[in-house]
Amino acid sequence: MFVFSKYYWQDHFSVLVALKSLFAALGLLWGLVEAVAFFSEEIGNSLKSSGWAYVASAFVLAVIWTLIETRPTLFVAGQPRRTETAISLRVGDILQLDRDHAIVVSSNTKFALKVGTSSVQAQCLKKYFDNDKDRLGGLLQEQLRSVDADANGEYPIGTVARIKLQSGPKLYFLAVASKNELDKSVTTILNVNAALPELWKFLSLQGDVSRLAIPLFGTGRGMLATPREEVLDLIIKTYLSASAERRFCPSLTVAVSPNDHRRNNVSIETFSKILDYHCHFS
Repeated sequence: MFVFSKYYWQDHFSVLVALKSLFAALGLLWGLVEAVAFFSEEIGNSLKSSGWAYVASAFVLAVIWTLIETRPTLFVAGQPRRTETAISLRVGDILQLDRDHAIVVSSNTKFALKVGTSSVQAQCLKKYFDNDKDRLGGLLQEQLRSVDADANGEYPIGTVARIKLQSGPKLYFLAVASKNELDKSVTTILNVNAALPELWKFLSLQGDVSRLAIPLFGTGRGMLATPREEVLDLIIKTYLSASAERRFCPSLTVAVSPNDHRRNNVSIETFSKILDYHCHFS
């Protein structure tokens, strides 16, 4: 819940709004008491004599009022000019979107799978394959038969493997990270910049996408040093550039994980400004 986020208390909570809400709640409750007293003096006097209950009720109402007034934005959307596509930004679990969304899953260049992490890949493995790495790995290798890997078994950055589930969304695994000497998947902004055009190209030629959801690549376990705002800008910019050449899906949702939003003070308001810029000037 957003009230447990340091980001909320730093950037959203306002003492001034809280005080205004408290006085407004006191005034509202007092007005209600006076209205009741007008019709029934006995009940009105009884309410007025309950001083602490009155103050407590006003405080609770003020807290609720303050949270409503200062709640953070968790969803924004826009329609870029001269396009037939919509772009939205959403804080939420990317796997909880409806089944009409195809989901982009970031992967390493070996398409090696890992169980038990917070990555989108590990969540997909758990939710749709019951952590059966052999099953998902076999499906990935079947899709990669036409792509040449190097001597180390690595595929080029931007390689895409499409997985169609019998019950669930389409999954597009995208090679955007490499394995380091500690066997951890890491990426760079250069990798992201190279992978995204290949993803859009694949979708425009082979995809069957109604709506597409994509995470912020590398900002979690990928250990990307680039600010999230730059990653978002790159996703939107390359998507609109590819869509200008050929429309391949009607909408793109960029998903920010709730943990990332909470722990790293991700500001959707800042993201919204980036989206607004592209909607008006791209």
